[in-house]
Amino acid sequence: MLNDRKIKKKLVRYTIFFVIISTILVISALCVVYVSRKAENNSHVAYVNAILGEYKLHFSEKIQSDFNTLIAVSDMIEQDYISKEDIINDVLTYFPIHSEFNKIGYYSTDAEYKIITGEKSNIKYEFSNRPEEEKQTIRSAWQGEKAVSEIYIEDGKEMICYAVPTYEDNNIDGALTANICLDKFVNIINSQTLDGIKVNIAWVNRDGDIIKSSEEDVFEGKRAYIIESAWSNKADFYSTSPAVKKIDVVLDKNTYPLYRIEIGQNDWSLVYIDSAGEVTSPVYSAIVMLIVIFGFLMIFCLIVMSYTFRYIKRDKKTILSLADYDQLTQVYNIGEFINQVQELDCNSADYYIVILNFRHFQYINNIFGRTIADKILVETANILMSNLSEDELVCRYRSDEFCMLLQAKDKQTLEKRILNIINNISNISAKLQNEYNIKVYCGISIRQAGSQKALPISDMLNEAEFALKTIKQGYENEIAFYASSVKEKKIFQNEIENCMEQALENNEFKLFLQPKKNLSTNEIIGAEALVRWIRPDGKMIFPNDFIPLFESNGFCVSLDLYMVEKVCALQRKWLEQGKKIIPISINQSKLLFYRKDYIKKLCNITEKYGIDNKYIVLEILEGLVAENIETLNNTIIALREKGFQISMDDFGSGYSSLNTFTNIELDEIKLDKEFLRSIHTGKKQKQMMENIISIANGFGIRTVTEGVETQTQEAFLKSINCDYAQGYLYSKPISADEFESKYIN
Repeated sequence: MLNDRKIKKKLVRYTIFFVIISTILVISALCVVYVSRKAENNSHVAYVNAILGEYKLHFSEKIQSDFNTLIAVSDMIEQDYISKEDIINDVLTYFPIHSEFNKIGYYSTDAEYKIITGEKSNIKYEFSNRPEEEKQTIRSAWQGEKAVSEIYIEDGKEMICYAVPTYEDNNIDGALTANICLDKFVNIINSQTLDGIKVNIAWVNRDGDIIKSSEEDVFEGKRAYIIESAWSNKADFYSTSPAVKKIDVVLDKNTYPLYRIEIGQNDWSLVYIDSAGEVTSPVYSAIVMLIVIFGFLMIFCLIVMSYTFRYIKRDKKTILSLADYDQLTQVYNIGEFINQVQELDCNSADYYIVILNFRHFQYINNIFGRTIADKILVETANILMSNLSEDELVCRYRSDEFCMLLQAKDKQTLEKRILNIINNISNISAKLQNEYNIKVYCGISIRQAGSQKALPISDMLNEAEFALKTIKQGYENEIAFYASSVKEKKIFQNEIENCMEQALENNEFKLFLQPKKNLSTNEIIGAEALVRWIRPDGKMIFPNDFIPLFESNGFCVSLDLYMVEKVCALQRKWLEQGKKIIPISINQSKLLFYRKDYIKKLCNITEKYGIDNKYIVLEILEGLVAENIETLNNTIIALREKGFQISMDDFGSGYSSLNTFTNIELDEIKLDKEFLRSIHTGKKQKQMMENIISIANGFGIRTVTEGVETQTQEAFLKSINCDYAQGYLYSKPISADEFESKYIN
């Protein structure tokens, strides 16, 4: 009993499964029939368009061939191979006989006002006796145009006339005409296409009247009325954009598809009414066969097809997904992204490569977990996809980076788009109910339209990455465009970093000195040590090019101690030569003040050369005060206990305040040169400088003013009791040898 129940349950399950699969397959069959029918209809329309296009081509070639013949005769007239009198006298009978023209004629520009005929001329062909349609065509030729007349009757035949201008001394002097019977065009209408298809075509004028047709009786009665109905609704008929225009005409509750193509002359058209099954598309038989085969196989292969289809589809989708798409975000991977870019024709617009990176994404991984981090990446991919236009792409570039190919008319437009995208990404936190503020930054490379057919994608990716690296670590959204000047600067900095260690070993860093003057005694009582980098080839690299870089990479620690040793060596030389030595100021990096062995290293250098520490003045930047005043002050106190003097450089340039005098143990302050530049702007600046010097003097701190360039400035400094002055008024920075010769000897 139990086995029966199990069997019944299995049968029920199998039956349900079979019904479901059968239903799916039947629906699929219906869909195939529908899609196939739609495809056949599209193919049919395209095939009819091609047939009409072929007939139009024959018409156009016929008209152009006739024009070419007439133009050739015109050229022969212009080159005097044929005279106009021959044409007028109808002596030139070769062309009408051996071409399809009935008559060739010539009409001078004044033929409308006087009669010019030859002895053998037929009076019928004089301008005044020509049909009005031909006259209009001749007048157009007189205006420099080649023209085709409307239809007219002559000698019981329907005719058209061609006319081209003739020239003498590059001026139009007349028109050459050729008359041709419409029967020549009927041959085109009655011909077969290259595929061996013959359809009933009507040649129609601008009013919808049938000029000629392939079979006269076919376009009588109902078909003629269909054309009349179509032309009565010209607004709809002319509104369609394709070269072959189609309109459905309803007559007696039946719909008749009517196709029309313009010939290109006089608003003439070729018309085909698709109602008699004359045309079947090349794929029609194949589609019918496909439907029949599918119907036979539907029952026979029901289960096999369902399983095979399901597994093949799944495997195919998986393989394609693994090969071309990022599995997490379902956008392109970088390999397929590059392939897609290379297939684009990128010559018609400005294209931008945008690499987008998250700030501190590792923090999101560590704090919120991999699941939240993955959701942020998926949501970001969805946002980027929703902001793409035609011919724009996105891919997952690296773990937390996306790359986009975007179009924009200028940088400002692109920047607005990206800021909008960034704003949407920032809102992901709210969607995930997370308070962390997501920030991103972007590096962008550009290629302008017309610069090259294919985008150099690898170069643009490198440029966008470079732009991305120029953005410093922070907590704000930022956008950086690639600039070759920035890259050149970076390359220069890399060259500096690659050779800085070797340069230090080779003594390429030279000691320069700028004197300090005692304003009371007018004596040179000290100097500031400055570094200049002179390469073996004699090229000088100035401090502005390498000091900021050395500050950021930490090499300034080695360089500053190197300069202390250079100063001590110079002072030892002076002592050994029996000369008086003077205190020399040396700039010191803030990194040195956080090293535990800093004071020991300084003392080792001065002891090595036997220099009293009081002759070494250590200059610190006032920015150090804002970082850790307690640690700084402890180091300064220890240095002063060892006999070193401490000077604060660039005092007043940014961070200093009056509290500096009470919080920091200083021997000297150096007033920034901006003080002197501003004393001419008003009394307040002068008063401020005088007060600072007065306070410093009250605390027993020496004052030095940098940037002294004029006697007026020096006089002002003396008047406010500034101790020392330094600047180009006395000397620019000079080599140690020149300084020794000028001030020590």
